[in-house]
Amino acid sequence: MMRLALAVIMVLVFVPSLLLAQTAAPQRDEPTTKFEKVLLTKGSLGIREYYSLGYMAGRGGSADFEIGSFYAPGSPNRTSALRITVKEGGRLERERIGVLDREEVISLNKVIPQMMKMAETLKQGQKDSEENGSTEVVFSGGSLRFTAFVGRRRDEGLVIQAGSIAPTQALFGLTDLTRVGELIEQAITKMQALDQKK
Repeated sequence: MMRLALAVIMVLVFVPSLLLAQTAAPQRDEPTTKFEKVLLTKGSLGIREYYSLGYMAGRGGSADFEIGSFYAPGSPNRTSALRITVKEGGRLERERIGVLDREEVISLNKVIPQMMKMAETLKQGQKDSEENGSTEVVFSGGSLRFTAFVGRRRDEGLVIQAGSIAPTQALFGLTDLTRVGELIEQAITKMQALDQKK
């Protein structure tokens, strides 16, 4: 009798605590760009097109730039965005796609020359300084992040990061900002050409 009462008490105590310990499944992230929201619209017919812009190989990774375009058949409206597939090298290769809407691509195009000037100024300051701290210049938009850095021990570089959850990143030389600028210019030109197709 005593054993039965003890078993009932244990069941009454442990079962509810086990049920409370279970957590709900993690919610999916909401799309961060207009382009992603349009692509995820259910119940509508649409045409997706992708146009390659260029590829950059870096230290420990790579970045593949392309334009994504989406439109409904017969509709004059077209949504375009810059997609960058960032692939991490190393023991475990991973890749994620980051997206910037048109407005963010235009902003990045304006910011890149400023990032280059700031990085050069920081680099010069690092050479003149005895403290040798580290400084980053960052642009974030959509599901992409560009970070130019000048650090301790005179290291410097550009990191392109894609994705919001478990992002991937690739490391490039600071001088690769020029190549990124060229690819962004090409992206804007291609988006304008696609607008003319309407």
